[in-house]
Amino acid sequence: MKRKRVVVDTSVIVSAVLGNPKAAPAKILKHMFAGKFEAYSSNEAMKELYDVLFSKKILKLLGGNAEIAILTYLFVNSSVVLVSPKKQVLLCRDPKDDKFLEIAYEAKAEYIVTLDNDLLDLRDENKEVQIYGHRIKILRPEEFLEII
Repeated sequence: MKRKRVVVDTSVIVSAVLGNPKAAPAKILKHMFAGKFEAYSSNEAMKELYDVLFSKKILKLLGGNAEIAILTYLFVNSSVVLVSPKKQVLLCRDPKDDKFLEIAYEAKAEYIVTLDNDLLDLRDENKEVQIYGHRIKILRPEEFLEII
């Protein structure tokens, strides 16, 4: 069976690191590391992840434990297929989130998994958004866990 193509946004990864290890975001990360789905990202999204993980706010929440941030970044970086989006997407009310739509379009991903309301609000009644004719489901972590 073909593995699902998925974009996991920064909010889910950070929530997995900071939250309950039994919560949906942490389970998404465990499935990603185990190769249960094909995860996609871009250099721009990985830079955002790096900047967020190593921000003063997150490092303080981690109790100054930079090793957790380093390991998370390295694990994510080694688990994703990097793509270089060629088409610009301008759909999100927060322009910084358009990069996840661009990654999903470039990778022909079926899913974006996010906790970000700016992305979640783009969904239609089928929890999808259409980009240049390609339909992508935008799901919360718990919704995606029901599928995999």
